[in-house]
Amino acid sequence: MADKPPRFILGSLVIIISLLILSQVILFNALSLGEQALRDKPTTQQQATPVAQAMMPGEKVVNSVCKRCHAFGMMRAPKLGSERDWSQRVKKGKTVLYQHAINGFKRMPARGDRDLTDQQVKDAVDYMLSLLDIPPPLIQP
Repeated sequence: MADKPPRFILGSLVIIISLLILSQVILFNALSLGEQALRDKPTTQQQATPVAQAMMPGEKVVNSVCKRCHAFGMMRAPKLGSERDWSQRVKKGKTVLYQHAINGFKRMPARGDRDLTDQQVKDAVDYMLSLLDIPPPLIQP
């Protein structure tokens, strides 16, 4: 009778150790498969490259700089895509819009308060105008 508890404990210990070893083997194999899957999967940079190439000139500037104010009409900025907000501005022509965007106008800081080139600013203006449902001939140069 005195032998039974130690055998029971010894048997239980062997089973527990075996299960731990088995679980470690399964876990190691699962992690190895996961690492292999990650190596085979394209990186975020590889996935983003086609999207970045598909962006229109100025879209990146609008998304990273101009949207801060133009997405919600902050400080009375014309909202992106709103013909009502842009109608009077568009009538002045692109040249005036370019000048206002480059040099600043009323509450809008020059170049969106960034170190953007003239061409980047013009591309951003062109992109914002492309969001409007106004035929190009009505947008004066």
